[in-house]
Amino acid sequence: MKKIYRITARIHPGSSKRKVETRDGGTHIYTTAKPVEGQANRDAVKILSEYLHVPKRDVRLVKGLKSKQKIFEIHGCKTINPGLNKKEL
Repeated sequence: MKKIYRITARIHPGSSKRKVETRDGGTHIYTTAKPVEGQANRDAVKILSEYLHVPKRDVRLVKGLKSKQKIFEIHGCKTINPGLNKKEL
């Protein structure tokens, strides 16, 4: 059965590399995009979808549009990395 997860992550726009890290008890998404007109948010969705091997349409930013602290909803994911800061719905 596919589940819905909520992941809390801190975004680091303007980074030199695109990656997802779990450290300090939290999830960190590093994006090379600048925080201008939602570019960093769109890239963070893409990075997270690639990391979790789900389509971009299954990753939604639900909170934190203009904040570095974001909450993403992941739909259609069978399992998820146990290190990610997540909550199952």
